[in-house]
Amino acid sequence: MHIRKKQLLGFFGLVVVAAITAIASTIPSPNVNAATSAELEIRVVVTNNVPSVEITAPTGDGTDSTPTIKTTYNNATGIEYYLVYTDGTGDHEVLVETFTPTVDPNTGIASGTHDVTVNLNNYAGYGEYTIKAVVTGPEFAEDTRNIRFLPIIPEYIGTDEDNNPEFTIDSDDGVGSVHIQVYPKNPDGSRGDPVFVDDIVANLPITNDEITVLLTDAGVDTGDYIVDFTPYGTGGTSDTPIYDPYTLIVPYTKPGSPEVPNTGAFFSQLGLSKQDTIITSLIAFFGTAFFAIILLCRKNNNQRRRR
Repeated sequence: MHIRKKQLLGFFGLVVVAAITAIASTIPSPNVNAATSAELEIRVVVTNNVPSVEITAPTGDGTDSTPTIKTTYNNATGIEYYLVYTDGTGDHEVLVETFTPTVDPNTGIASGTHDVTVNLNNYAGYGEYTIKAVVTGPEFAEDTRNIRFLPIIPEYIGTDEDNNPEFTIDSDDGVGSVHIQVYPKNPDGSRGDPVFVDDIVANLPITNDEITVLLTDAGVDTGDYIVDFTPYGTGGTSDTPIYDPYTLIVPYTKPGSPEVPNTGAFFSQLGLSKQDTIITSLIAFFGTAFFAIILLCRKNNNQRRRR
């Protein structure tokens, strides 16, 4: 009886499996083997349309009242140029130009370079400025540069045969002359008394493009000196300073003076020559050695007495 029940259950299971198989065979399935490589290809497209801009000129200080702003831009639809400055009426941020480049018809954006010239005399004249370039596109980007428009920029170029310092002076057209005064630099960095009773006046343009400050004739000592260059105007402003002094610190060696070595802040302030430094070092060495020998002899004598 039990054997017959098992046979019936087994037969029923086979019938169920056959039915499920028949139903599954009627369901359509995609023909994977018939698919081509093109149908299975996954395409990933990465776009990088983030705009950028860089101001490549001007940089730093200059005496040109009409500098040219040079920019390199990428993925942009437009560029705006601003000047940020402060004058007697307060702080300002002024739009000076808007540029629309020719965009690519496929992408709607552009990359390239652009120049724009500004006249700083139409704004605050001499002084400090921040140039800002802003590009528009899928997003915004900007770059800034800090510059100074100065009436003069002097440069120390060395000395003549008598160790007098020599300078060149780059200047704006609005400068008629430069007044020069020299001060000894004290060890604490402060200024001493003026070297010259009256300022040295250098009318511009300078002959041979160089000016020599005759410290040797003034009889000053070896050391560092603070040199002030004050610009004066032309015409009605020829007797009036038109901007703050430009200051340089230069070294000076009095002709015939012994060479002073660079032995650190303490010894350099003593003004000792190289020979003086060597002699002082030898005296200190032998003096230390002499006292060391005396102490050693006393120690040996004490040990002998104890024995």
